Amino acid sequence: MDGIEQKSASNYKQWFLIALVVGLVLVVISGGIWVYQKTMKKKPPNADQITPMPIQEETTITPETEITPGEVTTIPSAKAELKIQILNGGGVKGEAGRAAQLLEKVGFKNIKTGNADRFDYEQTEIKVKADEKQFTPEIIEALAGNYSVSSDLQDLDNKETYDVVIVIGKNKGGE
Repeated sequence: MDGIEQKSASNYKQWFLIALVVGLVLVVISGGIWVYQKTMKKKPPNADQITPMPIQEETTITPETEITPGEVTTIPSAKAELKIQILNGGGVKGEAGRAAQLLEKVGFKNIKTGNADRFDYEQTEIKVKADEKQFTPEIIEALAGNYSVSSDLQDLDNKETYDVVIVIGKNKGGE
């Protein structure tokens, strides 16, 4: 009799474990289905209250001031983004920084300073990329009061990092 009771107790434990595993699997599957339905089939918030946006009519922008041919105009954001390098070519300590301040006063913001390859430049030289030449009159005007700016404007290769390179020379304005 003892053997029969052991077999039935062992069978009972085996069936109980199988039923427990099957029950857990069913709970996990039904929980997954419930989560999927809740997250994937969500209705957008206030879906019943969405109203179509009106179509705007085309707007024509006309300039308030007339621009005459030959007049130099600058776009403020383009001027502020112009990449300018000012190099000290006269050997006077801090001269590139002083020139940078002059340009910042008239709206140029993206300016880096440093030393030139040598310190024997007599006049201030300006090199400009072809696409940025519209800014040169304003640059020359800002510098001319303090520096002797060369009238020989040089072209800067379009592959260069900076749009304008200015080398400050020894001679001051009016010399």
